[in-house]
Amino acid sequence: MPNTETFIMDQLLREHGSVLYDYCRTELSPADAALAVCGALLSAIHHADQPREDEQSRAWLYALARAHRTAQARANPASVGSWTRSDSTADPLLAEALMALPGPHREVLDLTVRHHLTHPEIALIFDVGAVEIERLATAAADQLETWVAAVTAARSDGCSELGGQVSEAADAPARRRRARISRHISQCPTCQNAPRTTTAGELLEHLPITATPATMTGRLADVEPLTPQEGWRADGFPPQTHALAETLADLPSPALTSNSPPASEDEFRAWERHSEDFWARREDESDPEARLSLRPFLPAIRVSVLIAGGVACVLGAGAGWSALQPERPSPAVPVAAPATITLVPSDAPPNALLDEPPTVPPPSRRPRSPAPSKKRSPMPALKNPPSKAPSQIDPAVGGSRAGTNSGPQEPPALPARDPTASSTRRTLPRPAPPTADLTPASLHLGASRSDRVTLSCTGTCHITSGRGTSGIVVDGDRITVPATASTPACDDITESGTATITWSGTTTGDGRTSEGTTRSGGILTLPVSWTIEADKGTWIPTGSVTYTGDHEGRWSNCS
Repeated sequence: MPNTETFIMDQLLREHGSVLYDYCRTELSPADAALAVCGALLSAIHHADQPREDEQSRAWLYALARAHRTAQARANPASVGSWTRSDSTADPLLAEALMALPGPHREVLDLTVRHHLTHPEIALIFDVGAVEIERLATAAADQLETWVAAVTAARSDGCSELGGQVSEAADAPARRRRARISRHISQCPTCQNAPRTTTAGELLEHLPITATPATMTGRLADVEPLTPQEGWRADGFPPQTHALAETLADLPSPALTSNSPPASEDEFRAWERHSEDFWARREDESDPEARLSLRPFLPAIRVSVLIAGGVACVLGAGAGWSALQPERPSPAVPVAAPATITLVPSDAPPNALLDEPPTVPPPSRRPRSPAPSKKRSPMPALKNPPSKAPSQIDPAVGGSRAGTNSGPQEPPALPARDPTASSTRRTLPRPAPPTADLTPASLHLGASRSDRVTLSCTGTCHITSGRGTSGIVVDGDRITVPATASTPACDDITESGTATITWSGTTTGDGRTSEGTTRSGGILTLPVSWTIEADKGTWIPTGSVTYTGDHEGRWSNCS
């Protein structure tokens, strides 16, 4: 293997080796699980150019691991997995409860709870809808909780018949005994109504992720990547062999009274939720007269009725709005009574403080104006002035009326409405997924044995789990090293390891450039080092004296 591939493989093993190995270990023996993980990571290197989105990388790695796990199980049918963990604090019957679940239920529940994959990520692995994955995970959790509650109650004052079966299964667990226990629980009202004291998530928290074997890197030469002839899907994911279709068909249909919309992570393809009743064959299908049915046209008829109803509602709303708005009459043009105009010579200045200028009569009645002369035209005076003629008016009012048009006027125009405002609001993208890092980037404890780190991210995030190498213990944001303070040696010793922290978080749109929420998560690695003080022991003099006058000797713990 080239050096570049070896470096990338080592990095992938450090970041994803343990979770992928744990996922394969539930169905394969330790040796075959290690081969499946090595093959999956080698396929990830060789097929890194497969078309996929960046946020699908984790689901893609699990899909590769599942494809290699299936190939290993097919090549070695005797390879058996195990849910038993060496550092588990769970009841031994929990592993029996998990093995009692159907395979698809157990796998989806494991990916959801222990590996923290979202429903859309699991749907990408199996190429099904996220809603179906949610239904399957809910049913699996319900079966596991019912199984554990019934067995726990049977140990004390619960179902006596189940208590005897549980005692036999504890002495010699077997597949038939598990099946008999599951069948009894599903049919016994006492077991179904046993009080539940814990959830599936709390139960599976007692099963830690299995650590990667130290010998896994030596198995890289024994594996081969997936070939292009494997029939890769158009989205860049490998094909999978599973029985989810049959399992989903056996699940009860969701309640029809549920009106709550799906969550943001439960996106699905609408065409997958077709009606099975539509495709079912009728009993009278062979009758020629029965074939003359409108059933094939029912979808088109329903759509037409909906469109017609929508158009009728819009037209009715417009008609109602028009009826509520009173019609505005056009303002009448005032016409003054006919008056006689007499030209009177006058040298007085024109009077600008008239109440209202005389209305100009129609053009047909307008007298001809006299011929222009070089002399100043006399000011025309009204022989019959209007009845309302105050001597003075407010200059402000007069100024405003001087520019008033006596004819009909247009109503003021409404401000223009931006047609893109609503469409822009509806088409806002989702915010970018959160990104996180640790502070500090590397942790040197020195003589100390514990310290804290800070998880920073672009949204809201938290630490979900953690683990470490070389004995490092990760408890939330606290890193602890169970190492001794000193050791018999001549010089101080510096040891190191790696803490792997799994996190999840969400980002929320600001309502202007983005909307909704986006969930994501990942795995961060933190180099950790610490110092073990050297205990040199006691001073042993040799008896001779140096030229400086000091006695020579040596420390008991120094060679």
